[in-house]
Amino acid sequence: QVRRIAVEPGELKEKGALLVALDDEVAAARKKKAELHYRQAARTAERYSALYRDGAVSLSAYEAMELQREEAQAELVSATKHMQDAAIRAPFGGVVTSRLVSEGELVRVGTKVAHMADFSRTKVVLYAPERTLPLFTMGKSVLVSSDLFPDKRFSGKVSAISDRAERAHNYRIEVLLNNESRSIPFRSGMFARVLVPSEGERQALVVPRRALVNGMRNPAIFVVRNGRAWFTPIIAGMEMPREFEVLGGLVAGDSVIVSGQQELRDKARVEVVHR
Repeated sequence: QVRRIAVEPGELKEKGALLVALDDEVAAARKKKAELHYRQAARTAERYSALYRDGAVSLSAYEAMELQREEAQAELVSATKHMQDAAIRAPFGGVVTSRLVSEGELVRVGTKVAHMADFSRTKVVLYAPERTLPLFTMGKSVLVSSDLFPDKRFSGKVSAISDRAERAHNYRIEVLLNNESRSIPFRSGMFARVLVPSEGERQALVVPRRALVNGMRNPAIFVVRNGRAWFTPIIAGMEMPREFEVLGGLVAGDSVIVSGQQELRDKARVEVVHR
């Protein structure tokens, strides 16, 4: 049973700080009993040790007492651990994001009492297509941005690259940002954009991101030809804050619809009002 709540959402807790205190009366009694049993077993084992040295008892009797002492010691360790478990403490330093129990509530082993997040290191997870995988190497410095903070760039390093692609041939990549000063405003579940410096310069065909009909996982756009909107799947390349590179499915000079395309269907008649 929950006896005391020592945490609320939004609080910063150090590692080992008390979060929730459970009723420990039974655990305390069990520990006291285990201590008494161990002291008695230890005294008996010492007495038999002296008797064995004097030849008053057999080796088997002495070993039996030593075994009882070790069993009593194991019981004491178990009871002490059970007593300590009644005080649920923070496993790491971080911010409490939610509290899941209330005072007086009955809990069992395995019941979640709170959620915590360590914002001292922020991890950004992205899925990169195989054509862009050579741009990522372990330890490479990258920039991270977000639509919520378009004027800010945060530096990070590639910390993990998956060796196995998912079904869409994308590879999981993790970028780690050092946030010891807590100056990075990202929170768990936010969307971010990773900017990878490329080697040198090259010509590229780019399209505004707002032209996308589907997401970047299955990119497609509408292209105007002969007064009709043609649904056109494309192959996307490098992503930029407001644009993305097109590697296939589009040629220079094509007219791309960037507004109202969500209401269109393939081969629908359209009128171009701005080019």
